[in-house]
Amino acid sequence: DNQHVQKDQLADVLSHQYKAAYWISNLDTAQLDIPNNAVGEADHVVFLERYIMMAFYYATNGSEKSWVDPYQFGTPSSVCEWNKINDQGHYTLNGVECNEDNSIVAINMPSNHVSGSIISELGLLSNLKYLALNHNQLGGQLPDALGELTSLTYLALQYNALTGDLAPWIGVYSDLRLLGLSNNNFGGTIPYQWNSLESLETLGLDDNKIGGNLTILESVAGNLQQLYLGNNDFTQVLHQVQWNKFFKLQELDLSLTITH
Repeated sequence: DNQHVQKDQLADVLSHQYKAAYWISNLDTAQLDIPNNAVGEADHVVFLERYIMMAFYYATNGSEKSWVDPYQFGTPSSVCEWNKINDQGHYTLNGVECNEDNSIVAINMPSNHVSGSIISELGLLSNLKYLALNHNQLGGQLPDALGELTSLTYLALQYNALTGDLAPWIGVYSDLRLLGLSNNNFGGTIPYQWNSLESLETLGLDDNKIGGNLTILESVAGNLQQLYLGNNDFTQVLHQVQWNKFFKLQELDLSLTITH
């Protein structure tokens, strides 16, 4: 798929695509056979997702030992075992988590010194529901290919150095319950396409460079419980927002927000 990998990227020895392809072909001691069956069948999914996670590893400087925990990336074990149980206070699985069909459903790597950029290949993880890369050093813009993750319910990217305008394609996440984009360098306005985020319970946009008005949020107010908008440049007069629509709201942050 040209949106995810182009031939010139695979030919560039410095690219994460080349490094991942070379690894899976020559260095991976698991020695998976290259699948020749139809896209979507089990062997194809296992091979593809193994390549994708190694591409992510190279693109985010995991290979340079910058990650706090490598989560067994690059070991012969299944990608579904590239994780670690964190039982400090509550049970969580950090790293990669799979479903019963051995397909990736979660990537949970907060505060792990993950740097570089988010790769478009993640958009091929068709069963991904949970993506948490918050409190890292990721930069650049969000790739449009992430708009293909239509099953996503949790997207936490707060406290990074991400740039660009807020992406309209986030509106395809009709089951999304948490969207964390706080403390980045996002600009633009809240896209009207976000009016389909009716499952949203937590929205964090604070500490960015976002302008425009807030009335689009009235369309998704029904389930919102936490709303963080502080330290931006919203021009909508706050009293014009119909706050009575936000009847489940428990936390609201508008601190340091410029209004006119």
